[in-house]
Amino acid sequence: MMISAQACDFSAKFTPCSYGAFRTASSCSSGDLINYFQVSTTAEAQTAFAQACENADDDFLTWSSVTKRGYQFDKEFFNGGTIFNEEFLTTDAPQKFEQDTERLKLIKDNVVESHGIAWPDNIYNFDTDDSCDSEAAMCCWIADRDKAGGGSCGGNGFECQDEDPVDNTDVFYVDMENSRLASHVRSGVAYYPDDSEGAVHCSGFMWTAETDKYKGNLLFEVAISHGLLDNGYVRNVPGAPMCACLEQMPVVSEATCTDMEFTEAFQFSSTETYESLNHADVAISFSNCNGADLADHYKTSRSGNIDDYITGDCDDVLAAKLAESDYEKSEVEWVNVAGKGRLYEDYMSDEEFRSIWADSTNKILRRRCNTCADSHKDIYYRRLNDANGELPEGFDLLHVVKDAWYTSPNIENHEFNVDFALYSTYANAVADTNRWQHCEFNTENVGFPHNCGPNGRVRNQWNTFTSPLSGRHWGQPHVGFYVEGN
Repeated sequence: MMISAQACDFSAKFTPCSYGAFRTASSCSSGDLINYFQVSTTAEAQTAFAQACENADDDFLTWSSVTKRGYQFDKEFFNGGTIFNEEFLTTDAPQKFEQDTERLKLIKDNVVESHGIAWPDNIYNFDTDDSCDSEAAMCCWIADRDKAGGGSCGGNGFECQDEDPVDNTDVFYVDMENSRLASHVRSGVAYYPDDSEGAVHCSGFMWTAETDKYKGNLLFEVAISHGLLDNGYVRNVPGAPMCACLEQMPVVSEATCTDMEFTEAFQFSSTETYESLNHADVAISFSNCNGADLADHYKTSRSGNIDDYITGDCDDVLAAKLAESDYEKSEVEWVNVAGKGRLYEDYMSDEEFRSIWADSTNKILRRRCNTCADSHKDIYYRRLNDANGELPEGFDLLHVVKDAWYTSPNIENHEFNVDFALYSTYANAVADTNRWQHCEFNTENVGFPHNCGPNGRVRNQWNTFTSPLSGRHWGQPHVGFYVEGN
C-alpha cells in the first residue's frame, strides 16, 4: 500500500479562526506550526495562533476613518448636529449634500457588506463599559431633509429642512440624566403626551456574542445607510442623542429592527514565517428581523427584554413616569391653531379661529417654543374684558400674535394688562395671578411677544410667520400656538 503525504499549505483559507480549523484546511502538522511561529512547543504554537486571530480584527475600518472629520465631528453627529444633520439642498447648491456625503456612499457601496467596521466605543454614546448593558442601540430622527426614501420631503428636494420622517413611534419621555453629554444638563425629564413630539422615526439593532465583532457594521447600516443616505433622516429628539446605546435614548413605543448574518474566512499573509493573519473574505447581509419590532426581536434572540426602553402602545408608561416626580397628566386639551418649523400647522382663517375660540372653556391662547429661553418656552395669553369672552369685532388675534404685535393706536382692544395679560403657567392664567409686568409693541414684522417678559425686557424670543424683520430675520424658528379646548 502506498501512502501519499499532502503538503502543508499556509495560503489556505479557513473558518472559523481557530487552530483546529486551520490544520484541517491546510493539512499542516503541529510541527509545521511550531516552525511557522518560531516557537518551541505545540502549546506555544496554539497560543500564538490565538493571538494571531485576535490581531486579525485590527484590519477593521475605524469609525474615525468612516467620516475622516475628527472625533468632535463624529460625537456631534450622533447627538444630532454637524452639517450631516443641519445642511439642506438649495437651488444655489443643488449638489452640496451629495458632495459632503460622498465618502459615506463609497463605504456603503464597497465596505459595509464586505469588510469589518470597528465600533466607536471612544464616543460616550457607545461606551460598552459604561452605559450599554442592553447590548442594543437605536437612532431616532425628527426631520426629513432629502427627497430620497420615505418622509414628506418630495419634489426636487430643495429647501427641505424640517419635513417629517415616516412616523413609526410615539415618544413618551426623555430622561436627560441618562444622556447628559447630549442634553448638556445634569438631569431633567422632557415629557411628550398625546403625540406632542410630532413625527419621529426610530430604528435600532441588538447584538449577541456571535455578532459582537460586526456591530460597527450594524451601526453604519442603521445610522448612515438607512437614516442619512437612504431616507435623509436627521436630528435628534430634544434632550436625547440621535443615536446611542438604548439606555441613553428616549423611551418610545416602537422601533424598526435590523439584524445581520455574516460569513468570514481567514488567511495568513505569508507562507514562510508568521507576519499577520487577515480576513480573506467577509460577506455580510442585513435584514429587517423578519419584520419584528426591535423589542420583540430582542426577546426571541436572547434572555431578558428591553421593555423599559421600547414599551409598546401603553399610556401607563407616561403616567408612571409623571408620578415619580409627583406630576400628573393635564386633562386640558390644546387645539393647534398655528405653527411653524417643527411645530408647523396649516394656515387657519380668522373665521375658523373665532369658532375654536368661542368653544374654548377659559379662552386662553398658549405659545410653545422649544428653542426659546426658559422663561419663554411656554407663555399663556388671556383676554380680560371681552364680553362673554368673545373677541372684539375686527380684532384678528391670530394675526396679531403671528406677525403684528401692536397696541394702540395701531391696533385697538390690545392694551397690556387692560385688554389682555400674559402668564408663565396655565394655572396662573386661569386664576389671573402673577401677570407679566413688562411688554413692548409696534415694531413692523415682529409678532408675539416682542420683548415682553415676566419682570422686564427679554429680547429675541419673538416670532414672525409671513414677513421677516429687515427682510431676513424670522425670529424663533419652531413656534406653535394653541387654544384651550372645551
